[in-house]
Amino acid sequence: MASLLDAQRLLFTPEGKPRISIISIAHLNDAERMFVVTLVLNEVIAWMRNQSGTGSLRAILYMDEIFGFFPPTANPPSKQPMLTLLMEAMRRTVPVGRTYSRSRIRPPRLTTRPSSRSAGTWS
Repeated sequence: MASLLDAQRLLFTPEGKPRISIISIAHLNDAERMFVVTLVLNEVIAWMRNQSGTGSLRAILYMDEIFGFFPPTANPPSKQPMLTLLMEAMRRTVPVGRTYSRSRIRPPRLTTRPSSRSAGTWS
């Protein structure tokens, strides 16, 4: 039996067609949310690293409300995989695009300058 958390199954049908998968964590407590987000990010990174180099996009990862998962001063378990995805984007050969969004910017302020410089985007 395959793992339920399998990036290939989340991203593609058995026939190889792209699919949309939504993972809702709204019903979980903070510790469970951190666990699930970190687990999903690491699964996407593992899938990404098993793909051959390409100039085309194969998947998009969208995360809404990243405030607690990517803070400017702390290092929760989810921060390292998020930084890994940003740094891999600099190589321009990875098949995963990512979009992070947040609405709460004060207080404390979440700065996007380091991530925007790393990915060559604007904030």
